[in-house]
Order: sequence, then structure tokens, then C-alpha cells
Amino acid sequence: MKLRVAVGVATLACLVGCQVPDYAKQESSASMIGSSLVRYGTIAGAGVGGFFLGRELTGSDWGGAAASGLAAAATWGIHRFFDWGNEKAYQAGREAGAEAARAEWLRNEWQTKAVERPGAPTEFTVRRVFVQEREINGVKYPAGFQTVQVAN
Repeated sequence: MKLRVAVGVATLACLVGCQVPDYAKQESSASMIGSSLVRYGTIAGAGVGGFFLGRELTGSDWGGAAASGLAAAATWGIHRFFDWGNEKAYQAGREAGAEAARAEWLRNEWQTKAVERPGAPTEFTVRRVFVQEREINGVKYPAGFQTVQVAN
């Protein structure tokens, strides 16, 4: 009896600690353990339920074992399907975040160079200028006066 409990605890520890998807690696340990318990608990529950259903339908333990394997494999497949979608969304978010970080770095670099560049104008004059009618990308802009800043 003690050996069964020890094997059960060791198996549970291995299952809880194994196979954490990339998108979940930033979570806390408690959250990862909870997610693993749900994941492997549903697989085990489906396997047990499949065993009893298969045994009831076929009348033999072998039929129950086959149904147990099928139910556990189907539940595992469902988890993998949702992992694939979550991983895809996680990678898209990482790429968007990296792109935003590069843009922010370039913007900060440009501002630093513009401010620290020797001989850069420090004052601007506001002028009103006349701009002709123009068409840009199929949009017509009417002629008129515009206020612009001109460096001294």
C-alpha cells in the first residue's frame, strides 16, 4: 500500500513538472502547477471514464483498456490543439512586442541625436505659407495657407 502511494505521488510530481508550454513559462510556479494538474487530471479522468465505459460496452477489461487509451489520447490531442493556438498567439505577441521595442529604441535614438547634434537649431520661427492644390494617393488637398515651423 505504501509503495502504491509513493509511486502515485512520484508519478503526479513527474506529470506536474513536465511539459510546460512556452507561453506558460512566464507564469508563477503555483499557476504552472495548477495548469498541469488540470491538464493531466483531465487526461487521467478521461482515461478512467473511458475504461469503465469500454468495459461496460464490451464486457471485457481489454475493451475497457482500449477505450481508456482512446479517451486519454483524444483528451491529450485536445490539449495539444489548444496549446498550438495559444503558442501561435504568444509568438505573434512576442514579435509585435519586439517590433514595438525596436521602434521605441529608434525613436529615442533619433530624439537623442537630434537634441545632442552640434549646430542643431534650437529655435523655430512660425510662418504662414501658401501651398498649391495637390493630390496625394488619390486624395485631393485644396490650396491654402498653412502654418509651419522653420528652423532659424
